[in-house]
Amino acid sequence: MERFIKSGSSLNLQRYRDAKNTFKMVLLLLLLNDAVGAETPQIKAVSVKEGKDVALRTGETELKTDDRILWIFGDERKLLAEINEKKQIFETYDTDDKRFGGKLELDTLTGSLVIRNTQSTHSGVYHLKIIKKTAIVYKRFHVNVIGEGKAPQKIKRWEALLPHDIVKTVSSFMFAGLIGLVIITCCFWCTRHS
Repeated sequence: MERFIKSGSSLNLQRYRDAKNTFKMVLLLLLLNDAVGAETPQIKAVSVKEGKDVALRTGETELKTDDRILWIFGDERKLLAEINEKKQIFETYDTDDKRFGGKLELDTLTGSLVIRNTQSTHSGVYHLKIIKKTAIVYKRFHVNVIGEGKAPQKIKRWEALLPHDIVKTVSSFMFAGLIGLVIITCCFWCTRHS
């Protein structure tokens, strides 16, 4: 392309290089936006009466050989359960305070997590990370264990956001604004200099 432009003026060559560099910058910003993770996982509210079982479903019908599933609890991000088909790992773990004490079960077919005989200490946010060959899927569940005579607690969307989710969301808006600004500047510059 440069060889065709060289036959014209050096101003056209400079415009071509500027447009090419701007395109590279926009492409880089788009890639950075994806790397930061603009997608914030949705939260599903689940209420259960104390003493009852609750199943947190992955939405998968069957796990593939390369799939890996991680169930993580709370803001402190304690690993509760792990499935790694390839390495034949199907494990549940307890937290440091032993609040789950053998009450966790994994569905080895779908990766769903079952909490048996729930207690109020099981209330909180459960993070699900499904690592597939082609993508990573994030889901969150806000479990509210209701004691005798207590009404279910309503959760607002903003209350379930963690600080890193807010940073991701704000940074994705900043990148989108920056990309828009670069595109507008490019268009303005091109129309002004043509």
